[in-house]
Amino acid sequence: EPAMLERIAVGCAKLAPLVKQPPVAVHASKAARAIAETGQRPDHVECNDIAELALRFAIDRAGIALPRLHRREHLLTGIAAAAAPPLSASLIARIVGNPGDS
Repeated sequence: EPAMLERIAVGCAKLAPLVKQPPVAVHASKAARAIAETGQRPDHVECNDIAELALRFAIDRAGIALPRLHRREHLLTGIAAAAAPPLSASLIARIVGNPGDS
């Protein structure tokens, strides 16, 4: 469904400044590109990609993270994310700062 794909691309674009490797989805639509271009990167980027950001966010929030680590190449990054220090308060605030966003 195009509307759902657009929402996913825009959501990824909002998170893109918070990671070192922005996802390909930020280029999927005009709206996503516009958001990605105006996003402000923090002085210190704590996560490599959105997958790591999501896993660490879930762990830090005492959530249950059930990543699909069925591929060998994802295993080490998953372990590294689980062993990483908690996300900074400023990063968590940026993630949850817009409750209306999805």
